[in-house]
Amino acid sequence: MAVAAAIAPGKHPLTISIEAGETADLLSAMLDTSQPVATDVGAHGWSPWVVWIVAALLLAAGSLLVYRRRKARGI
Repeated sequence: MAVAAAIAPGKHPLTISIEAGETADLLSAMLDTSQPVATDVGAHGWSPWVVWIVAALLLAAGSLLVYRRRKARGI
């Protein structure tokens, strides 16, 4: 049985004790076992192909600009 299945969903306070030699410390934490919020990675609604095509067009435009500047200078 998975640990997540054994714990009820919600926020659970934790206290962790750490000891090293004669030194001890207590840490407080919150364990959140609630369901994660579903997020859409492609929230902008554009296809990955559109993004690649726009990137390629910007690269081509930049290359053309560099070429024309070099040609105008005679390099």
